[in-house]
Amino acid sequence: MLTDLFESAARVQSLREGPAGALVEAFAETLVRDRYAALTARRHLRAAEHFVHWADRTGIAITGAVGPALARFARHLQRAGRCPHFGHTFRVEIVHGARLFLMHLQDVGLIDRSTVDSTVVTPSLIKEFRQWMQQQRGTCESTVSNYEVHIRELLTHVGEDPGTWDARSLRQFVLEGSRTYGWASAKKRTTALRMLLRFLIAEGRCPSDLDGAIPVLVHRRLSSLPRYLSADAVERVIASCDRASAVGQRDRAILLLLARLGLRAGDIVHLRLRDIDWKAAGFTSRARAGVRHACR
Repeated sequence: MLTDLFESAARVQSLREGPAGALVEAFAETLVRDRYAALTARRHLRAAEHFVHWADRTGIAITGAVGPALARFARHLQRAGRCPHFGHTFRVEIVHGARLFLMHLQDVGLIDRSTVDSTVVTPSLIKEFRQWMQQQRGTCESTVSNYEVHIRELLTHVGEDPGTWDARSLRQFVLEGSRTYGWASAKKRTTALRMLLRFLIAEGRCPSDLDGAIPVLVHRRLSSLPRYLSADAVERVIASCDRASAVGQRDRAILLLLARLGLRAGDIVHLRLRDIDWKAAGFTSRARAGVRHACR
């Protein structure tokens, strides 16, 4: 199944030859069977690989009492300079992937459930939410598992009793996450929380209007681009054109029309030599009419 998730033969080989490579490959089969998206499955496999390497380096048996080890692994991820080979993925996501890996080992009988402490046990609220999502909405296991990452973090911040939650604490939790995570992850967080609140409202365990406390995160396409360039930046862009080549001269002419005459890109695209009044150093009446029409 690793070959279904990774195009690089070298990457597949490194996973298979790493510590507990057979266990990691079996975990990949489980992720594919449970219909995890390829990107998500690769992220969880990376987390499992990270946990396995850390356990091997610290002398912890993967099939032993790994509950306390998961807590130690989480503390390890908080340290600066930890495992540079594995990059700087968000700690919560790594711990979640490692937890899924350990749950898989439990399911296949490689870990005695009695050896796993509460660090791996799923809170009752999440269990009930999982069941409701699967029975009432037909949600697949992979989607609920992705929701669980954010719900676990929510329970850590606001507690496991929905009766004590309020709009302010929920909104603050979302806004703090939006500053820490990328936009896509922050968007998944708001979706997960809305689904959880709808479950709790349907069960009568929280106020019916509490889902309205989750703010909408707006992300407009190209919003990260600057709204304008400074005069110096414009001049540097114009100067970058190669005036010794025909293409460079063309590009420079286009940039000058954009920057100094304020023409729109569409105006320049449709501009022809006959539209220029060479004697009056301006545009013909036809060209001016076209520009006025474009500005309406």
